[in-house]
Amino acid sequence: MEKSLLELLQRAALEFQGRELLILDIGIFPWHSSIELSLLFSDDQCARDDIAAWPHYDYSKFSEGGWCSAQPVAKQLACEWEKTSDIVGILKREAQVVNLPCIQEVLSSFKLAAEFRVQVLNSDDSHSPNYLYLGTE
Repeated sequence: MEKSLLELLQRAALEFQGRELLILDIGIFPWHSSIELSLLFSDDQCARDDIAAWPHYDYSKFSEGGWCSAQPVAKQLACEWEKTSDIVGILKREAQVVNLPCIQEVLSSFKLAAEFRVQVLNSDDSHSPNYLYLGTE
């Protein structure tokens, strides 16, 4: 996940240079063998909690065959999901990738809003906590 996320974030940092990034959402859907990276900028005119309505929802274009380097990760997560059905464990573990120094460095290359956040949520839970900040158990 580290290499895939790093690659995509580097591309996005160049593409959106100068725009203020408000939220980076990492959607992990092992039951669909899918991972989506979505971006919300401060000047986007949409609801913050309706990720699918963001102008840069699924920026990664994973479901359209983009973000090829994440496909093996998604397959691995799907296999784990089939064995354990432990979405919370998967989300917590994958969220920790964001804390790696290389990911933090590329995030610092964006113009970040004062209230910037990265979120990893459970899409099946409308009251999902952000698993990025819950750590591992």
